[in-house]
Amino acid sequence: MTLFDKYAQRCMSILSDLEPGQAIDVADLTWRFTTDTASEFLFGQTLDTLSFSEADGGFSSFINAFAEIQDIIFKRNSFGILWPLTELSGDLTEPLGNIVKQFVDPIVQRALEHKRKMVEKGQQVEVDECTLLEYLAWRCDGE
Repeated sequence: MTLFDKYAQRCMSILSDLEPGQAIDVADLTWRFTTDTASEFLFGQTLDTLSFSEADGGFSSFINAFAEIQDIIFKRNSFGILWPLTELSGDLTEPLGNIVKQFVDPIVQRALEHKRKMVEKGQQVEVDECTLLEYLAWRCDGE
């Protein structure tokens, strides 16, 4: 099943569950589709956010953490080099980054494990045929 098929299926599922006059969060669906498409292109696998339900706290925490980190970085930029003075009690992005890492770290670990297995077999990744994550894994020592 392609990502577009999954997106269409998710949209149809949501539409079939709607009561007459009930609103649809199109922005959420679009964000999920964009996230899944980007992760498939960049990481070689999707985060599969379209499979998460609205009630799934895990994905909601990922979305909120990701968006909040962007807001913090934007605010830091407005303070210029003085931004650390606004966070004397600690880095505001650290706990949010940990939430994002819970989603991304398993994907990175799989890429590093794939690299390790290829190295054991004496194989190399073809730069023209690899994802961004595979390329980065081959350019680092795995630490």
